[in-house]
Amino acid sequence: MAKNKLSYKVIGFWSVIALLTLLFIGFVIAKFIETRNIQTMEDMSNLREQQIFEQQGTYYVYVYSKFGIEGHEQILDKAAELEETIVNYLTYAKRNKEASKLYGMIVDSGSDNYGNYGALVFGTQSTNVRNVTSFSNFKVHVDDLPMLVKISNGRVTDQYLTESAIKEELQKAMGIE
Repeated sequence: MAKNKLSYKVIGFWSVIALLTLLFIGFVIAKFIETRNIQTMEDMSNLREQQIFEQQGTYYVYVYSKFGIEGHEQILDKAAELEETIVNYLTYAKRNKEASKLYGMIVDSGSDNYGNYGALVFGTQSTNVRNVTSFSNFKVHVDDLPMLVKISNGRVTDQYLTESAIKEELQKAMGIE
């Protein structure tokens, strides 16, 4: 009789050990999947026209051309150089809820431009969008693409026009200096 009680205790003990082992394995798999969930440029939410000023809090908007603009092919080279930094920040922002969000603003000509092509200017006008609060006043020189703007409470608080300035700002936001 005592032998049966002992075997129930042994079975119970090993059942608990097996359950804890399965829970641990499930936890490890879930964490592995979470860390592999890296963002891509395609995962970025793209805004249209006035929407760039209508998001909550402080956030970034990456103004870029997806396919290039005739006569300004260098913007695709600059975008390629920035892609890793942008993707790293998207992944960082997804994992850190307190981080400022990053939205996109596509300014290509054609039907896939989200209506944003009107923000582009050509010629000698320079880009200065600081303190702008409406899409009609948001004018970006094509040679400054891609660029990053920081918006807080519906107002552009900063603009980053060069590769190094964009990388520096996003790395600083991620705590990498």
